[in-house]
Amino acid sequence: MLAAMGLAGCAPAPPAYLAAPMIATPSVRPVRADPVTAGLGRFEIVEPKGWDALNRNVTPKGGSHAP
Repeated sequence: MLAAMGLAGCAPAPPAYLAAPMIATPSVRPVRADPVTAGLGRFEIVEPKGWDALNRNVTPKGGSHAP
């Protein structure tokens, strides 16, 4: 035990970044709470349509296979 204490006196000093105290007031971004429903659209219940009407609504206009 006595030998260990004698060797500790010969140890080099720790680097400054380890010996320096911690920053008391770190720069931290403020907490921001966004609403869970931000950007949510409203959807309404509608009656079902036939598949042919739905296809006509989503096909590119001016196609060569127009009915």
